[in-house]
Amino acid sequence: MQTVAVGADRKRKPYWRNWTPLVTLWGMITQRLGGEQSAEDVVTAFRNGAADDLDSTDGHAKLLSERIKSEQNSAYVQARERLSIEMVRVGRQQVQATVEAAQTGAERWHGHAVRLIDGTTYRLPPNGDLVETYGQPTNQHGTGYWVTVKSVASFCLFSHTIVAHSEGRCTSSETALVQAVIAADTENESIYVGDRGYGQYRMAQVAQAYHHYVVIRLDTRRITKLLKTAGREKPLASGEECVVTWQADDGIQVQPDLPAPGITGRLLHLHVNSPGFRPYDLYLFTTLLAVEKYSFSAVVELYGQRWDVELHYRDIKSTLMMDQFNVKSASLFRKELEVGLLSYNLICAVMVQAARKAGIVPSQLSFTRCLRRIRDMLLLGVPEWVSARFDQPFDWLIERLMQCRLPNRHRKADHEPRATRRRPVVFPALKGSRTDARAKLIADVSKGVAAIS
Repeated sequence: MQTVAVGADRKRKPYWRNWTPLVTLWGMITQRLGGEQSAEDVVTAFRNGAADDLDSTDGHAKLLSERIKSEQNSAYVQARERLSIEMVRVGRQQVQATVEAAQTGAERWHGHAVRLIDGTTYRLPPNGDLVETYGQPTNQHGTGYWVTVKSVASFCLFSHTIVAHSEGRCTSSETALVQAVIAADTENESIYVGDRGYGQYRMAQVAQAYHHYVVIRLDTRRITKLLKTAGREKPLASGEECVVTWQADDGIQVQPDLPAPGITGRLLHLHVNSPGFRPYDLYLFTTLLAVEKYSFSAVVELYGQRWDVELHYRDIKSTLMMDQFNVKSASLFRKELEVGLLSYNLICAVMVQAARKAGIVPSQLSFTRCLRRIRDMLLLGVPEWVSARFDQPFDWLIERLMQCRLPNRHRKADHEPRATRRRPVVFPALKGSRTDARAKLIADVSKGVAAIS
């Protein structure tokens, strides 16, 4: 219900908005799950009854499909601009919290929630205030065309849902964005697993300040100094570990608003020599000090699951097509990003329920195939026979998702050549501004005409 003020002393008669915040949010989620769906597609789908049963508290006498009279999408676009980003953010957090609250002891690692932390970038066109807010990366060739947003996110190891995320300018370091991510974690004593990019004192400092643990990989240049502080002259042998204290010495980046004490942890070394791969030395630093509870092999195995975060980003950026956002303002980008991450969490939440019913873990289900079935149910509806066999259409969806298991590949995959069968692009890639390219083309044509004449 909406009341519109007219002047200082009187108001218009209250009226019922068709595009309420809930309907608008569901429209944006439908756009994200639908891939290339436009705003006009959402209006058409809702006029065909796709959201008639969305809001059970809607007390209007007519259905939403009856109330949307126009085929134009201007009302929906304006509703997207009005939608509060806080509403979207709270929705994403509630989905993740609901999934995590239902986790059993078997779905945790030694009773701890495990967070896989990593960063990525998103690409935006240089419109509106985007250049001023996020900046454009530069190199020896000059300033790039695209606006680049740097982002850091933490994922739940079991459910794959996003726990928290933060974003900043392209010049920001990922460790500078870590505090906002860890501070948003509502769990106690979570374990944050990160690769070499997060193998810094600042990462361990922030985690310890918020009463969490870390398992992070270290660069070899930091190993010598840590061993020296522990009083060891010889390097660690493979399979060996020692207790070290990481001091915030000169030259080490720290979080300025947090205490910077010496952080005690275990330094682990493993020489990895897998058939078919180059051997390498793996050095891990963890603040899990109880060796009898968190053994050497258990910590190394836990870090081995860090690679899953790369697959989660693939699902977000490739499958949900969130690599690039065609927006014209920073506020709209943040809103679209939150809606995309909310959509991702919703898919993961449904996959968790299907995996539990099937007696497997969510990583054994295909994210892409589950997305297709969820999309089909949203866009095509439910067959009539479903109501006779299932109490709720959602139960039918769970049964379908249980069949989306990934194949068991027992043999080593054949090596694939890095080649493509797609036809080559006729035109070269555009570098720089299209306006500059257009002016250069006009100048070249003018020179050619002048030469002929």
